[in-house]
Amino acid sequence: MAVIYCKFAVYFLLDGFYKQITPMDCKPYLVRYAEAEKDSRTANMICEVIVLIFSGENEEIVKDVISSFLGRKYAGLILKKAQLTRDEQIEKIALMDIGVEDTGVLDSLLNTDDYHIQMMLRQMENDEFLQALAGTSKEIRIRLLQNLSDRLIGVIAETLQNVQGNVDDISEAQRKMLNIINDINVKQ
Repeated sequence: MAVIYCKFAVYFLLDGFYKQITPMDCKPYLVRYAEAEKDSRTANMICEVIVLIFSGENEEIVKDVISSFLGRKYAGLILKKAQLTRDEQIEKIALMDIGVEDTGVLDSLLNTDDYHIQMMLRQMENDEFLQALAGTSKEIRIRLLQNLSDRLIGVIAETLQNVQGNVDDISEAQRKMLNIINDINVKQ
């Protein structure tokens, strides 16, 4: 139940982010959703923590909020396991077995500069990006993830395993990525 709410909250905040709504403006709605959950205490904790992370809050404050919900003993154990470097997180995601083969559609991204990748990422919908990422090689995943913020890398690490879609959906999302990059090139 908590995983489903967490995924919902992340997508809700990402959607708000793309609509230029601040995490703090999204928070009251997330709190209402959390209160309707079966395990509302866990959902409230997820809401608080995700909003703080998306707001760019200091890591120590986020740790303290988690501790206030779980108690110091459990929070300390969880936070020790979660302390991966950026490169370790990227490598972990790149090696994930999602059950989808590399389509090869995005191989040309290895030769695309960071600017074009970042511009493309800004124009992608969250679900489409995750679908496209699911059907890539380790090298392409690394290339794409290196152009994301640390917070988004953490979110992707949690949600990539739950990506829904078939090979056609994945290929379509990947073609959309390439079309966006081609459009950016044409406009320049």
